[in-house]
Amino acid sequence: MTQHPLMVDSHLDLAWNALQWNRNLIDSVYTIRAQEDQTPSQGRGQGTVALPELRQGRVALCFATCAILHGNWLRLLRNHWSK
Repeated sequence: MTQHPLMVDSHLDLAWNALQWNRNLIDSVYTIRAQEDQTPSQGRGQGTVALPELRQGRVALCFATCAILHGNWLRLLRNHWSK
């Protein structure tokens, strides 16, 4: 049996991509980019990582980046989560 190295990515913006950009990380990067292709906002159509590509790249472990939000940002996210 062939052994493959354990791949670890210690800096991913998975949570930010899901919550701030409203990206479904279960979709492939190709699908996310195609869905955002006609969105006029800067950074749309340029998603860089999603779960299928992590699996394909044999990434077994990743540490998602956490950010602390306060004030208006926190209220906006709570409204987003309640939908």
